[in-house]
Parts: sequence; structure tokens; C-alpha cells
Amino acid sequence: MVEEKPHHSKSDKEQLERLFQENYGLLVSQAISFRPRTQNQLDDYIQIAAIGMMKACENYDETKSKFSTYAIVCIKNSLNNHIRKENKPRPISSANMDEFKAYLAESLDEVLPTNMGLVEGGILKMKLEGYTYTEIGDLYSLSKQQVQTTLYNLYRKIRKANDI
Repeated sequence: MVEEKPHHSKSDKEQLERLFQENYGLLVSQAISFRPRTQNQLDDYIQIAAIGMMKACENYDETKSKFSTYAIVCIKNSLNNHIRKENKPRPISSANMDEFKAYLAESLDEVLPTNMGLVEGGILKMKLEGYTYTEIGDLYSLSKQQVQTTLYNLYRKIRKANDI
């Protein structure tokens, strides 16, 4: 069963508009508090904050809190969700992945220690290709914990070989 949203009467819409206009400064101040780096980013943040404010206007229950308190939470949630999505890593295309793997192989050769064993090299290669500890362990007849320990020790060797 699909739940229908309540239809707002003309007076409800006017009240929502009034709340929005009276608290527009709050919306802008919250957008600024997220420290936008450019004017375009500030404009985006104001738009995102406005969406949060509209949600606050629609869902506000005056028996529970002051409007401004509720609106700040809605605005911050809206901005945080936007920033989280904006900063989410983008998937690498298959064409770029081949280029990345070639670059990674070259870069790894420069930093890998000379005292790295064949098993360590194989485990590292499989880990970089996305295999799980269990899958690697199955191939080398090692437990998941042994694979983790091997990688941990290898990372220490790499740091030591490169004075990191």
C-alpha cells in the first residue's frame, strides 16, 4: 500500500512560505558555516540548505521544538549528505583501470624491498588485485590470519626499505 503525502491547504502553504522566508538567514548562515571555497560552491550549498529547510517546513511539529532548532538539524543533514556524496570516490572505468594497473606495477617496482620473498610478492599482488584474505589463504594454504600477518610484515618491510 502506497502512503500518500498530505495535501496542504492554502493557509498551510502560506505558513510554510512564511516559515521559509523568516528563516532564510538561518539557511544562509548554515551554508556559510560549511566553509565553501568558491562563490559557486556557496550557491550550491545555499540550494542544498534550501532543500533541507523545505523538509523542515513540511515536517515541523511545533509541539516538539522551536522551528529554528529543527530547521538547523534538517539543513545540516542535507548539507552533510550532499558533501558525503560529492566526496564519494568515483568508480574507475576499465580503460583507466588498465592504465592504473600499469602505473601501479611501475611504481611498486621502485618501492618494493629487495628481500621480499616470492610468496610475499604473490600475496601482495593478489591483494592489490582485490582478492580477499580467505581467497589468498586458500591458494597458498594459509589461514586468513597468516595472510594478514604476512601483509602486515611486508608493509613494514616496504616502509623500512623506503625510510617511511
